[in-house]
Amino acid sequence: MNSIARFGLWFAFIVMVAGCSKNSVTKIQKSKDVEYKLRMAEKFYAGKKYSKAQILFEELYPLLKNDPRFEDLFYKYANCAFFLRDFMNAENLFKGYLDAFPKSPRAAEADFMRALCFYKQSPKVELDQTNTQKTIGYMQAFINTYPESSKVQEAKDMIDQCFEKLERRPSHLPTCSIIIPNRSVRMSIS
Repeated sequence: MNSIARFGLWFAFIVMVAGCSKNSVTKIQKSKDVEYKLRMAEKFYAGKKYSKAQILFEELYPLLKNDPRFEDLFYKYANCAFFLRDFMNAENLFKGYLDAFPKSPRAAEADFMRALCFYKQSPKVELDQTNTQKTIGYMQAFINTYPESSKVQEAKDMIDQCFEKLERRPSHLPTCSIIIPNRSVRMSIS
């Protein structure tokens, strides 16, 4: 078999496989059964198929807003964005989760994950360090709010790494201020 025919067969196979996997989520989306959609979203989430789970969670989000299962759905929806490395969206979703469920048993973890989203977006030393500064502020706010959390040492380590990054910043670049959210503390770094 010549190489062009072989390439054509492989291409057809890949298109067919990709079409089938997308088709499964599309078929689930077309269903009117909310329980089925939720079950499948949970199955995808448990199987670490976060892109498929996210599609279904996003569709279920407005439908289950007044349902007791909404809190769990919201949290998993935010986690999907995080695991898909969409840190900007994940940060907004964790913020929304904290606004909607401030007394949740998962509030400390969501607060930490929100700060971690800024850490994951922190760029190289030469670039704008806004997310590095936000990481320091949000991690410190997390430590202040949840001093007994098992994540406190990890948060402190990230703060140290961020300060080290800012200290390595070339002197000809502008200085910055770090604002700790919901606190009246302001730190300046030269």
